[in-house]
Amino acid sequence: MPKLKRLAILCLPLAACVDTDDDTVQLLADELPAEVRIVGERANPALYGVHEVGTGWDHEYIEVCWDASAYGANATDEALMSEARDWVKQIVLQEWGRVSRIQFHEVWPSCAYPIYQPDIRIGHSDLLGWSHQGTEAREIASGPTMAINLRGPEGATCVPDGNGPAGGGGYIPACNGTLLGANPDSRATWTEALALHLFGYALGLRKEDVHPAGTPCAGVDEALDSAYANGEALWGFDPASIMSSCRLTSLAYGSVRPTVSVGDIRSINSLYPGVVRLFPGTQLGGASWPLGPGYYTRATHPALADVSSLVIPPGFRAMVCTTSNCATYTSSVRALSTTYNDKIQNITISLQGFVAEQPGYIGASQWLAPGVYKASQGQLATVGNNAISSAWVAPGHAITLCDGEVPSAASCISAVGGTLGVPPLLTLPGELVATFSGWNMDNVASYVKVSPRVVTYASQDFRNTSYSVAPGVYTVSGGSTYLSQVRALSVPAGLEATVCNKESVMTFPRPVCQTFTQSGTVNSNLLGQIKRLEVRVPLVVQP
Repeated sequence: MPKLKRLAILCLPLAACVDTDDDTVQLLADELPAEVRIVGERANPALYGVHEVGTGWDHEYIEVCWDASAYGANATDEALMSEARDWVKQIVLQEWGRVSRIQFHEVWPSCAYPIYQPDIRIGHSDLLGWSHQGTEAREIASGPTMAINLRGPEGATCVPDGNGPAGGGGYIPACNGTLLGANPDSRATWTEALALHLFGYALGLRKEDVHPAGTPCAGVDEALDSAYANGEALWGFDPASIMSSCRLTSLAYGSVRPTVSVGDIRSINSLYPGVVRLFPGTQLGGASWPLGPGYYTRATHPALADVSSLVIPPGFRAMVCTTSNCATYTSSVRALSTTYNDKIQNITISLQGFVAEQPGYIGASQWLAPGVYKASQGQLATVGNNAISSAWVAPGHAITLCDGEVPSAASCISAVGGTLGVPPLLTLPGELVATFSGWNMDNVASYVKVSPRVVTYASQDFRNTSYSVAPGVYTVSGGSTYLSQVRALSVPAGLEATVCNKESVMTFPRPVCQTFTQSGTVNSNLLGQIKRLEVRVPLVVQP
């Protein structure tokens, strides 16, 4: 009779198979919480393409209103501003509102103080514009938290940083002389570029110019940014970022509709992490749909025939294949090449960790599929032995790093991406520091393990409150009260999950159950009815 054995080898497409049968590290992983809330009540999160520490929003549904100051003084003035308000709203919904977990309410009404004053309140300014930094807006009891010049560049003025919004804590996006006075090719593109830049501040981003690896931008007084250099640099300098003053200028005076860069998408997903999203149009056009880890074909997902662009957050990789070609992407693609545009036959979504030799994922670096990596076996050759200073792991999944290759509780650290309350050891969604300094782990790791976990979501769109779940059985009566709200599950390779409408599988009549061998949504007959979740390593049959 064949034997049943727990799967001990994790093997992902285009990645080496690595032995994960390590009881010592498994014990370390077991010390992590079995269930971890990773999104919904994030404490003091932070973000940087360049970012302002501690100003990321702790929820993902952002409401916006127009302050009375965003209305014109006369009919002609109001017509101009009304047109500009439409441009601002549409570009923000199209760009920032489609590339991460952050969502903006589609209705932006007038503010009504003190009855209705939501997260972001937009007024008009004859300056280029300004915005409070992320959740600093909460310090403003009444009035706008952002102001945009809705009339256009003619006659716009600029004042030094710090002299902007009343109440302090404000930020004016540079005294950029090249954005003043001259007529742009399109008043719409000028307004849209400024709106994307300002909303980057409102979501917690800093100006890219102050990145340590950044370069000065002609026409901008960089000295004015020195007071705002307290952010944390992540992922390296991105000259294409909408947060770059040079890029802002070129987009504002260009003829192409402004967009956020691939680096901006990566940065925003560092704070508001999502899953892979597919779009039927280029430049993230059309209604998107999410995919967690798994293998998908046109037979089960006919919409693959119409994919033209992808959002790929840090920690994910996507291998797309046509009938004759395959390509692997580890970052977002705003326009697929003609080889793959509208021609995808199947797609494989998998997980990967990331380690780098400098804080903030900078310098020599290495992507790691789930599994164990030892420097003595050359498996950390790219980043180097005893050289790791920062690490990343996808939200809900675990990473372990050890000083030496004989793991023990004294020599290793483990963390779950996106957890609340984890010390500032790794930059994970919700954490503040991208370095091991202060933990005596900087430049000593020679052993890394990336461990997949199941992630539950409270919406079928793979958004809203999420929990990271290790192998085990969880019930509502046992304290897992979130189960009734589960609408989708992200199930990586090497794990499977079963949800049921009863806590015991031995009751009669038999419970209604659904098993996930990869990511997917909960069947309609189980929505709101889940009382049991089992996460396990699949059983395999050996001859």
